[in-house]
Amino acid sequence: MAQVLVASDDGATVVEIVQDDEVGAFGVCPCGDRISDRGHFEDTVQAVEVHVDTRH
Repeated sequence: MAQVLVASDDGATVVEIVQDDEVGAFGVCPCGDRISDRGHFEDTVQAVEVHVDTRH
């Protein structure tokens, strides 16, 4: 299982992205949103980057 941390530009929000063999890649934001892009790891990282840089 791989994991990556994505932090917002201001460092206020950090999301751990987990690669699970059964469900694919996903991240859970502290705001409660579950973020995934069809389970693809690289696409999910990009989706999380966009999410954490938006106002919560």
